[in-house]
Amino acid sequence: MNRRMFLGMTAGVGLTGLAGCGSVLASVPAPELSQDKLESGGWTLIDEQDKNMFTESYSGATVSAAAHTLTYEDSDLTAQITERTLDTIDAQMAVFFASRVDFSPNLDNMPAGAGRKEVMEETKQTAKDNFEQRLKDGGLVEIEEGETTSFTPETGEEGDLIKYTAAYPFEGFSFDVTDEKSVTVEGEDIVINGWLAIWHHDDSILISGGAAPATNYAETIKKELSAGVSVTVDIDLGLQPTAYRDEIFSLMRTVR
Repeated sequence: MNRRMFLGMTAGVGLTGLAGCGSVLASVPAPELSQDKLESGGWTLIDEQDKNMFTESYSGATVSAAAHTLTYEDSDLTAQITERTLDTIDAQMAVFFASRVDFSPNLDNMPAGAGRKEVMEETKQTAKDNFEQRLKDGGLVEIEEGETTSFTPETGEEGDLIKYTAAYPFEGFSFDVTDEKSVTVEGEDIVINGWLAIWHHDDSILISGGAAPATNYAETIKKELSAGVSVTVDIDLGLQPTAYRDEIFSLMRTVR
């Protein structure tokens, strides 16, 4: 599996691509989340970005926005896949991200709420568009937006949770069993689930989510090496979709 799959997916996922020339905001504080959960789950920070995003007018008010995004990979899972495929695949199989988006003026300080609804709706739509584009850029196919349900973080607000499904064309791998004979593990699509949560906290918009395998890969292969010799190879990547989902959601709820 190509490491492009998730590395570029979430950086700036909230607002990249909105119209406007941009303006200088004070550096946005990084979103806060449980460091204990990150460490116990084997999550490693792989990208951090703090970007001015846009300047736009809504209901006569000029609004500037900037986002600070942290992106993590499940390093333990990456190492597991590498080991179980005899070092032939360096696959980044699960990622998690958190973004804080700050505005000037603050959303809560807009006169009579002027433009607040529009800003939040555009932020949500752009977050969805960019999330889907990053999935495509990572080589995923058959990307589909699923249902939108409610999401409640530990801070108690109610936000939106959008589910995605996609497929990654796993190409398989091969390895030698003798100097002249090899065994090929045929590839097949691995189903990927993605989640994108968006909510308003204090005077910021928080965006969080991740993606992980929704199915395991297991196969038994029989190979005839000669008229009298055959081998049977059991391949099991040991993927645990329910555990990945629960862990990502547990991290998402701690974001503030």
